[in-house]
Amino acid sequence: MAPVVFLYVGELSRARIGLRRAGDRTVRLGPALALVIAALAVLAATVALVGLAMLFPSPTAPPTPSEVARTLTPSPTVAVSRSPATPSPSAPGTITGGLAYPSDFIPPLTVYAISVADPRTFFSVDTPRYPLASGPTPAQPTYEIGAVAPGTYYVLAYRNDQQPLAESRPGVYSEYVLCGGRASCTDHALVPVTVHPGETVRGIDVSDWYYPPEQRYPPRPR
Repeated sequence: MAPVVFLYVGELSRARIGLRRAGDRTVRLGPALALVIAALAVLAATVALVGLAMLFPSPTAPPTPSEVARTLTPSPTVAVSRSPATPSPSAPGTITGGLAYPSDFIPPLTVYAISVADPRTFFSVDTPRYPLASGPTPAQPTYEIGAVAPGTYYVLAYRNDQQPLAESRPGVYSEYVLCGGRASCTDHALVPVTVHPGETVRGIDVSDWYYPPEQRYPPRPR
């Protein structure tokens, strides 16, 4: 018959462990050995419980309907629309272009943008004599009139060097310029230039000085 190990639980000083065989007498063991065997038994029971917990984990409570709804419902997306900036109706614009003169120099000028609707309204800029007295001279001298109120204008340039005919024969932006300044171009009428809010109008070249003596243009603004 296989041996059977048993523990009599009582006072630790009286703990007895017996090893019995059929027909054998009981073998008594000391208290210290009894404590060691008891500790090993407790350790074995603890390991067994941990193993069972790992093999058979406790069931997890199913999610509530509100938790499912939060999971399945997508977060709303907010679309931000930005419209392009629109200049104010009164935002000023700019007129710019090249300068020319029928000589090997360009005299000092004042370039004017004179309102077609009201000649008393104008904007202007002064330009130096070209070639410049110092520093490099650009291949194509230019001008730029800024802070021009929206509207329609004629563009002319008057000389500032006090020469004869300086006040009566301005350089102008005309049909002659648009025609290319060829000998066959005979129309010297002024071309209206419209400035929209915040707009820069380019290519307004003041280069027509070739009109006949009888041609008349707006006088220099005062």
